[in-house]
Amino acid sequence: MKIIEEKIEEQRTGNELTGIDARAKVPVYRPIRNSIYPMATLGGLSAGFFMGVYLVALQVFGFDGTIVLKFFKYLILVGILGWGLVRFRQMIPGKTFFQNGILLGVLTTFISGLTLIAINIVVSLLNPEWAFNKFNLAIESPGTFLVTSGAIFFEVLVFGLVGTFIWLQYLKGKRRSDTR
Repeated sequence: MKIIEEKIEEQRTGNELTGIDARAKVPVYRPIRNSIYPMATLGGLSAGFFMGVYLVALQVFGFDGTIVLKFFKYLILVGILGWGLVRFRQMIPGKTFFQNGILLGVLTTFISGLTLIAINIVVSLLNPEWAFNKFNLAIESPGTFLVTSGAIFFEVLVFGLVGTFIWLQYLKGKRRSDTR
C-alpha cells in the first residue's frame, strides 16, 4: 500500500503542464483524447454563439448587405480556435500536438458551424427578416433557407480549418525545451 501512495505522491509533485515527473525526470503518460472533446465542444459552442450574435446584430442594424463586415465573424472563430489551441498545447507533449490540434480544430469548427445554423433556425423562426442571408438571397422558402444555411456551414468549415492550420504552424515553431 505504501508503494502505491508513494507513486501517487510522485505524480502529484510532477509538473502538470510539462508532463515531466519531478523525481524521475521522465515523460508521464496522460490521456489527451478525453480533454479534446470538452474543449472542442466549449470552443465550438462559444464560437458559434458569438458569430451568431454578431450576424444577428448586423441584420438588426441594417448592415446585412455589407459582405466585408460579415467576414469579420471569422475573426471570432479564429480567435477562439487560437485560444483553444494555445491551452491545448500546454496539456500535451510536443510530438503529438499537431495531429491532435487538427482534431481539436476540426471538432471546434464543426460544432461552431452547427451552432451557427441552429441560431439561424431560431432567428428565422422568431423574425424571418433577421435570418442570415447569403448571396443576397432573401429567405422566402425552405429551399433558399437550406442553400443559405449550407453555404454558411461550408464557409465556417473552410475558414475554421484554414485558421486551425495557421495557428498550428505558428504554435509548432514555438517548442518548449522539454517537449522535444
